[in-house]
Amino acid sequence: MSLTWDAIIINYNGEIFLDPCIRALLRNAIPPARIIVVDNASTDESTKELAGWPEVELLALPENRGYAGGANAGAGTSDADLMVFLNPDVELDGSFGRDLGQIFSTDSDLGIAGAKLLFPDSTKIQHAGGIVHFPVLTTSHAGEGQEDDGRFNTSKEVDYVTGAALSVRRVAFEAINGFDESYAPAYWEDVDLCFRMRESGWSVQYRPELAGVHHEGGGKPRGSDYFEMWTRNRLRFAARHLSAEQWWSAFVPAEIERLRGEISAVESTDWYARSGGLTIEQAARAGSILGSHSSAAVRPERLLESIQSVRELAPLADPAPPPISPKDGVARRLKRMLARFSGRLYAEELYWQQRQFNEAVVRAIEAQDRLNRELVADLLLTLLLMAPRPYVDSESTYTDNDPGL
Repeated sequence: MSLTWDAIIINYNGEIFLDPCIRALLRNAIPPARIIVVDNASTDESTKELAGWPEVELLALPENRGYAGGANAGAGTSDADLMVFLNPDVELDGSFGRDLGQIFSTDSDLGIAGAKLLFPDSTKIQHAGGIVHFPVLTTSHAGEGQEDDGRFNTSKEVDYVTGAALSVRRVAFEAINGFDESYAPAYWEDVDLCFRMRESGWSVQYRPELAGVHHEGGGKPRGSDYFEMWTRNRLRFAARHLSAEQWWSAFVPAEIERLRGEISAVESTDWYARSGGLTIEQAARAGSILGSHSSAAVRPERLLESIQSVRELAPLADPAPPPISPKDGVARRLKRMLARFSGRLYAEELYWQQRQFNEAVVRAIEAQDRLNRELVADLLLTLLLMAPRPYVDSESTYTDNDPGL
């Protein structure tokens, strides 16, 4: 018996992409039984665009539930054997539906299959399977930017596949309760789904027979919102999928080094967001470091004072300070002295506070089960903020080594 498939497009302000996405689905050799567009309360003309497509079912959500929430809502209306979750900026090849049924019919252990995606108007690969880099838990796409010359035409088990075009067996999807909507509004929900699928005994594979083009948001630059969401959900993923030993012996040291490197390297004016510092501040201000261990943790008002100190010192820590003329020698020396004094005073003030904080984190993770380590993820965010940014100029190699780290 052949397997049926539904296409579920999760849309938010994707008006310009919907038409080519739907056309590609309808001209498939074996088109989907149903095309379901889940609209996450778009503010553009997306829903009006769909009025010209009677073949398409519109599920208009009253609020933006993010990718995971939209995908789960669409899955709840689907009754096909296979579901293909799509971003609206993806156009699938005409053989996709035929190959999809063949792949899942011949491999009963296959839970998730990912597609080979190319950049538009190009023969270069955008995605040929996803890689999670341990221990810092960053991700990359296999083959990204490389020619589609046959090197990526082999099926293989992968860490994850992108949610831009993710095919899943219904029974497997339902067995693990679908996407986790706490990864809202976006990022890491596809990685989490693939890891939970594998933990449940299903296979997660990259299948090059499944192919398409990914416009990847039309090339829009990533703003500070992206870095805030990506960092927070990456920490959430780490807290859920790492053991206590992995968390402390590998991830935490790697994350500290990552943050220090980002703070030193990012030269744009939004370095605070791009480095992850903004996410840390938001977690602290939201009070997420409190809870059953609040009596042993650092007082929140002291944390907020520390955050303010970091922000005040930030102008002194530019990675490439502008040149100062010889006439400004006194000002330059004062600036350097202020940076050194502020950094040392800051470190001394935080030393015992940070020691107490570190001990509270250790007690917390030893007492919590895997799911409750989300709290520890937020504790880590605050811990990382306590490392002051070193001041460096052309005449000095001084760095403030924070004793608490």
